Amino acid sequence: MRIFAILVSIFTLLSGDYYMAQVEPYQTHSVASEVGGLVKKVALNREFSHLNRRTLIVALDTSNEDIAISHLYKKISNLKTILKLKKENRDSKAKVRYTSKYELNKETLSLLETKQNLISVQMELELKKNLREKKRFYFSNGYIGKIYVDEYEFVPPGKVLFDYYDIGKSRLDIYVPADEVENIKEKEIYINDTLATDWKIEKISRVKDHRRISTYQVRLVKKNREPKKIRFGEIVKVEFR
Repeated sequence: MRIFAILVSIFTLLSGDYYMAQVEPYQTHSVASEVGGLVKKVALNREFSHLNRRTLIVALDTSNEDIAISHLYKKISNLKTILKLKKENRDSKAKVRYTSKYELNKETLSLLETKQNLISVQMELELKKNLREKKRFYFSNGYIGKIYVDEYEFVPPGKVLFDYYDIGKSRLDIYVPADEVENIKEKEIYINDTLATDWKIEKISRVKDHRRISTYQVRLVKKNREPKKIRFGEIVKVEFR
């Protein structure tokens, strides 16, 4: 395959009349884990499939977070009860004529401390919930490629879990000599000797390619009306007439 690609590049540069390119998905993405953990679930049956609904692809173990979150919810509930009682107690004392200012200030400070504790615990709860969400990887509306992990495998932070592709559009990348790139937008695009009005030039590089000397990268793009029926990887002939 590598030899074929080299031969195609050489032929393209020598001919200048047409170019060979491979039809590819518009974009390829890799999903990596921000945190480490033990893999508890992998939807291997979804590998190399198109998904419409939101689907859980990989889940890391969240048992520690689940316990902590349950504990924090109970702690928040208790603090809210304590806060309510302290407020009622302070308000009751404030109605008593002979309650000293010192005692009222003391009750107010205790009330404020409880409020601050409640806020701190609520923030801790949100952090734990965010951490738990970082261990669940969902996907929808696209094509799932390779899945790189198995159940009960430990993954470190930064580990790539799976790939997915934007197949709503196709792309062709070709490399055009400098003397032909200037007026290329004024010409019509032909794919395999057939006028291809659905293909459009999306962008032209302003910098010469560092691997293919004296050429500029040109990207062609088209929308796929039926993405599920597209098979990528086809080598096509591209001409500008």
